[in-house]
Amino acid sequence: MTTQAFKNILPGLVVMVILVFIAAPGLGFYTGATLAFLAVYTIYDPVPLTSGKGWLRRVAVTLGFMAVIYALFSVLLRVQTLRGLFF
Repeated sequence: MTTQAFKNILPGLVVMVILVFIAAPGLGFYTGATLAFLAVYTIYDPVPLTSGKGWLRRVAVTLGFMAVIYALFSVLLRVQTLRGLFF
């Protein structure tokens, strides 16, 4: 792996480490994963942070993705996820 490739994936790795060790145990799997997905999407999305349409799309995609994850884990597979402050 080149140095530039490592620099490109480092922010996503940092967010995932925070999710695994802090957010998921503290906030619960779904809340922590939602925040982590939104953070990773925001970091790697080339749309400027000042774009209202960009934020609308980020939030909509995040909520849609998490709805699929919830349906998959909780409804179809009936997997017990980490419980936290909110879920």
